[in-house]
Amino acid sequence: MELAALIVSIFALLASAASYFFNLKSTNQNKIFDEKIQAYSKIATAIDNAVLALGEGIEEGKDLRKTQPKGYKDDLEEIAENIGEAINEMFDVLMANVVLLPSNVYNSLDEFAMFIDSEENFNIFEKPEKIETLIAELRKRQNEAITLMRDDIHSDQLNKGLHKRLSRNNLGHKIFGEI
Repeated sequence: MELAALIVSIFALLASAASYFFNLKSTNQNKIFDEKIQAYSKIATAIDNAVLALGEGIEEGKDLRKTQPKGYKDDLEEIAENIGEAINEMFDVLMANVVLLPSNVYNSLDEFAMFIDSEENFNIFEKPEKIETLIAELRKRQNEAITLMRDDIHSDQLNKGLHKRLSRNNLGHKIFGEI
């Protein structure tokens, strides 16, 4: 009888330890997931701000070139400074969150950052015919990076699951309207 009690106690101890470690793992995974969502939101915002700053700067530069063909280069310094600040902020946000990024997301973001900060783009005012191509390429790369981030956190599946759960609980009508 004592042997049976000992065996039951050992199994209870093992089950408790397994449950503890499983819950610990789940807690850590949930924490990482929450951190990723916050990081991806910051990264997407920083990327968009850099693209907007570059696009607006390019448009300002084009306008200056037309209105002040001889003296516009001095004004370009301020425009370049604004663009540089947005790009530096993007790099800072990427580096602050790099440990959370899977390799494919990091590589895509790194390629995007290197492309937006490339030497070729600094002289874009001298090649106005390439401006629209540059902006289109930046937007394409931006969308690719954001898609990788969304895929990493399974955003579409989470939204479908949330929608189903809220619909079952009749909360969906309050949040989403008629379902």
